[in-house]
Amino acid sequence: MRGEGRVRGYQFFAPTAIHDAVRFKAENPGCTIIQGATDVGVWVTKRAFTAPAMLYLGKIEELNELKDGASITVGANVSLAAFEVFIRDRIPELYRILNVFGSPQIRCAGTLVGNIANGSPIGDTLPYLFVADAQLELAGTTGTRVIPVASFYRGYKKFDLKPDEIITRAFIPVVKDTLKLYKVSRRRDLDISAFTAAIRLRVNGRIEEARIAYGGVAPTVVRMPKVEKFLTGKSPLLETFQRAGAIARAEIKPITDVRGSADYRLQLAENILSKFWHEAFRSSGTRPSHDGCRQEHPA
Repeated sequence: MRGEGRVRGYQFFAPTAIHDAVRFKAENPGCTIIQGATDVGVWVTKRAFTAPAMLYLGKIEELNELKDGASITVGANVSLAAFEVFIRDRIPELYRILNVFGSPQIRCAGTLVGNIANGSPIGDTLPYLFVADAQLELAGTTGTRVIPVASFYRGYKKFDLKPDEIITRAFIPVVKDTLKLYKVSRRRDLDISAFTAAIRLRVNGRIEEARIAYGGVAPTVVRMPKVEKFLTGKSPLLETFQRAGAIARAEIKPITDVRGSADYRLQLAENILSKFWHEAFRSSGTRPSHDGCRQEHPA
């Protein structure tokens, strides 16, 4: 079915089926996809943005899917607020970050897939998706394909997305390793991040595997392979993480913008690893648990 018309001079389409949506996108190069329109609305009101066509996904029922499985399946229409409630006990660290993501109004209108598709290097959900090996389902006129979220980004606002494709679902694994997520901004609430990070470790006496992603230090969110390699096999000591911080500082080349200087971001990239150690390992009566929370036990 088609719900098609013209609004303020551009073509507007609100299909009820994915095959109609991808066909419209193929036939209208440069069309803008909207659901909550939390970003696009600001572009229109503040930047006089216009698009040759707009594609609204909110009437496609199957994109409302939110369910457990091998991973959490999140349809393109699932709001950040609904996702936040769903993961409260499943991914408590990501739930904590979402709790300070924008305002309640933004979380009720915006979607997780929209945050992914926007491609901001300071998107608050992306570091977790990178270290968790999340995947995206892309639908086009010839069928669907599934790709790792990390490979979706090819540069600043450049995506592995064909002209006829839309993101239909995200598959979000539940991490059971030691995990901490960080959002650094001028204000705790209602502010855009200057720096974000996800630090995931599998520890069994020594660090068996390290996965680290930073946001706000490159054109996209990035993994930190040199830091990960350095940490793997080592004991989780403070001096180990201090040295890892120095390696992280040398591994990135952030820019200066309105949210922070390059030097500020370099310092954050270094310091966040020591902060992680203090939160995860500092207490002699505390050890990293498999669910990322701290387990207290008597000395």
